[in-house]
Amino acid sequence: MAPLILGLHGLLPGIQSPGVHDASYCLLEPNSGRIERLVEMEKLSGVRHDGRLDAELLRDELGSCRSRGLEIATSHFTPFQHDPKRQFPLFRGAQLVDTSDLRHCEERRRHLLGNAFPNYVYLHELAHVFSAYMYREEDHEEFLGLVVEGSGSFTQSCLFRIAGFRVQLLEYNLPVLSGHFFQQWLSRYVFDIDRRDYAGRAATPGKAMALAAYGDPERFKRPLLHAVGQHPAGKYINYREGFCPELENRNLSWKDRVDLCAAGQAAFEELLVREASRIRKRYGNLPLYYAGGCALSVKTNSRLRAIFDNLVIPPNCADDGQALGLAALHAFLKYRVLAQPLGPNTALQANHDRDLNLIGGLTEVDLDQVVSWLARGEMIGWAQGMPEIGPRALCRRSILACPAQLEMRHQINHIKEREYYRPVAPVVLHSAGDSLFEGYFFSPYMLYDFPVRPECRGLIPAALHKDGTARVQSVLDDRSDIARLLKKFAEKTGKPPVLLNTSLNARGKPIAATSEQLSDTFSTLKINHLFLGARIFTPRNGEVITTNNLKDQNPFHRA
Repeated sequence: MAPLILGLHGLLPGIQSPGVHDASYCLLEPNSGRIERLVEMEKLSGVRHDGRLDAELLRDELGSCRSRGLEIATSHFTPFQHDPKRQFPLFRGAQLVDTSDLRHCEERRRHLLGNAFPNYVYLHELAHVFSAYMYREEDHEEFLGLVVEGSGSFTQSCLFRIAGFRVQLLEYNLPVLSGHFFQQWLSRYVFDIDRRDYAGRAATPGKAMALAAYGDPERFKRPLLHAVGQHPAGKYINYREGFCPELENRNLSWKDRVDLCAAGQAAFEELLVREASRIRKRYGNLPLYYAGGCALSVKTNSRLRAIFDNLVIPPNCADDGQALGLAALHAFLKYRVLAQPLGPNTALQANHDRDLNLIGGLTEVDLDQVVSWLARGEMIGWAQGMPEIGPRALCRRSILACPAQLEMRHQINHIKEREYYRPVAPVVLHSAGDSLFEGYFFSPYMLYDFPVRPECRGLIPAALHKDGTARVQSVLDDRSDIARLLKKFAEKTGKPPVLLNTSLNARGKPIAATSEQLSDTFSTLKINHLFLGARIFTPRNGEVITTNNLKDQNPFHRA
């Protein structure tokens, strides 16, 4: 019987590194291929992008595994190193990777919390590919893995081919913009964020994608494309200084900054789409598993889907998916086991509930009451079951509201202390998706945008992007509480089964997961009502925010 596999990403307390974030662990049973644990540490600690692993939780896990044996799968971002190296240790400081001689794994013996275990060290990038592989709808004998991120074991972007159980690195450091373009370059020149402010830089990509809709993408796109073209293929791009002198030496007005965001997003899309088209032509129309933090760009994802017939992107596509990918990768390469894929109902799986599992089961009377509140413009905190996997609210920890009034988007941004230009996504009952959105397909993870049909735009104005699209989350027509709520909302109001859905979190915090975090968030945000499982909480003297309270003139204003 094969030992259990523990995928680890992050650092133990007392070990610090600015390069490690989004700690997680995953326990996989290789004989069945079933995931038994899947934990993102920020959901337990309440610290956004927390890079620390919880030693107490890991001791519990190790104790429960003693009778079975355990193998640990990590990348170089491990709990064992004080100073993770950017160069993957197997390459011995080589400037270029010889893809024909690539060894993707190194076996060591490690001591973890007083116990010795075999430790298999894999490429960070390859773990990203297998985090996406865990969301496949069918098995494939051959597929491609594309990764675009800030930086990993040795690259900012790369392409793999997996055929049978053989892994081949095809290309790396493609001529595209990486995550560091957003987190380092745009954060400095558009948002004035200090390079030492990791939390501020981590928030930049979401802000930039939202602000891009308000600018002129053509104004500064050419210098950015030229800057990328100046870098030799296969080399890192340094975004800290000297990346694009033509723009770095300007004194940027606010309009310049908005246009620069638009140009950055347009350049990112154009370069990646160009590379994807080339990849399709050179390697064929193989299934493409795409991950890395840049896979959170919905505009780009929608364009990539038009190139590859089978595109798979996981909801935890950034480093929060590393532990999952590492465990699946080790099972695949060592035991030739295809781990059981995850699906739309996948949630965090911990070895104890830690006030995480909020059992639902709302009555019809409860649902009637919720609909009446939503219809009169009130905001609902919605916490059901275990927290969702990944950074986007998928109706396990959400704020829900009626999309029929544009005002509601402003109210949500106000209470969450977000910039006025940030959009809010719609959650839709799958059976109604095609009647509302052009080119609609089932999209459960908020990873694609769709044009809203012109005749429907007046029905959901608060969910619209400036270009008339919306970042859709689909919900199956089943008996879940959220599906029942969407049906009841349509039945009672005569409106489509669509609600606004944004994450239930306060500024600077991750999605609230535990009962304590939810209570604190409820108090901070002053939303009208909170559902914890099947329990309803309503504050006294609840305040409804109006646009008279907003200060849209200053995009950096915080209430």
